[in-house]
Amino acid sequence: MRNLLTVLILSLLSSFNIGCEQDLLGESGEVTFTDLTETPLDVFRERADGPVATNSTFRIRISEPGLDVADLTTSDENILRLVETRPIYGADDNAETVVATEVVTTVGNAGTVTLSVSLSDGRSDSIDIEAVDPSSSDITIFPNFSLFTFETEMWSENGIALLRDGEVQVFGRALDEKDELLMGAGGLEWTTSGAGLSLVDRDEENDFMRVKSAGELGMGSVRFGDSAPLEIETVSPDAVTSIALVRERFSANPASAGTDVYFHLALYTDTGRLVIGQSGEPAEFIPSEGLVVQTFENSEADADAERIIFGDLAGDGRNAGVRATEAGQYTLTVKWRDLETDVVIEVKTPSDEGAETE
Repeated sequence: MRNLLTVLILSLLSSFNIGCEQDLLGESGEVTFTDLTETPLDVFRERADGPVATNSTFRIRISEPGLDVADLTTSDENILRLVETRPIYGADDNAETVVATEVVTTVGNAGTVTLSVSLSDGRSDSIDIEAVDPSSSDITIFPNFSLFTFETEMWSENGIALLRDGEVQVFGRALDEKDELLMGAGGLEWTTSGAGLSLVDRDEENDFMRVKSAGELGMGSVRFGDSAPLEIETVSPDAVTSIALVRERFSANPASAGTDVYFHLALYTDTGRLVIGQSGEPAEFIPSEGLVVQTFENSEADADAERIIFGDLAGDGRNAGVRATEAGQYTLTVKWRDLETDVVIEVKTPSDEGAETE
């Protein structure tokens, strides 16, 4: 469920995180204790001393491989109870090597508790963890756009609408009295009301949730704990009143000759809600001369590639990659139903780009 871009960023910044290991050390300085709570932007990990939400599942990385529950103790099981340990494997060349231990715990009452670890060579370490009751909660729309990332303005100002059977990922935040995100997950309940929305793929170890339209047209809402309701409307394709070609956020502009640039044809209601789901009516992409369009409808391999790139926006024939082998200005026109839009794409050769930097 997590955005794959986050995974890539984590890999790129692993060397930076290693430099921060000192901040994660326990009281004796023997091992590190790192919070493994999954969040939309969990690039920089924090020391696992809380505050953590009560009644949640709390996952901790301890930098010693091969630990078992028997190697760990908690000073108060009413606050923190040990559940299990899991091996953490290295990345890339060390993928088969256990490099650390994940400790899964459940948090009960509010208070401060000490988690201690005893190592096989006689060393030991510990960390004090603070558990607090959430003071409030809220919900963030966090569509799973995978490697293809849009500016959040696409949905943050006016929200999301779903076509029948459409679905979108959201993230629930349990907050302390300072409105800071608490560690831990699964401590608050998800609920829906209004026109048919259903919740799918709940994982008690994170607070991501997929919200799906049950097919009934109208306004529904979802809550996380006592959060304000997040309204999500279920609409028919007839509710779409405008369209726009949205370019991938991280592509070079101007584009380089011979490289792909990806676009999604975004659908919007008259209130500006971004529409997600399958309309059953693919878009018609019309390139100017010299511009080649690739859609994702010819094979299962194409469909897999589209899911990797576009995430929640895959399918329905509204995604395309374009490429030009020569420098110049090109126009991509798109028609959907009785709506039409276009975008101008500027392409430069690598020699042009080099000349600009000299």
